[in-house]
Amino acid sequence: MSILTCLVYNLNYGIRLSGAHTSETSIYNDLYWPLFFYDMGFVLIVPIILIQIVFGIVIDSFGELYLSNQTLKDDMKNICFICELERDSLEKEGISFEQHIQ
Repeated sequence: MSILTCLVYNLNYGIRLSGAHTSETSIYNDLYWPLFFYDMGFVLIVPIILIQIVFGIVIDSFGELYLSNQTLKDDMKNICFICELERDSLEKEGISFEQHIQ
């Protein structure tokens, strides 16, 4: 066996732990290499895609939480909790927003 063959066997059986298409074929079979790359693609690419989907959902959820928190803070700074008047409308009337909310 050459070092390349040893590497291929380690990748094939070490990562996948057998049970795929190439575990039933010999390295000298014509179908071995296409099946090997198909199996490695499935073992390496599918989990990466699934992980990216989960990370995308998590990041999107945190983005929504941040946006809702910012909206809440903006409302606390610019809208009266009791009468729901905005800062701009109060200041147009000549009433200080800070005095109004106290």
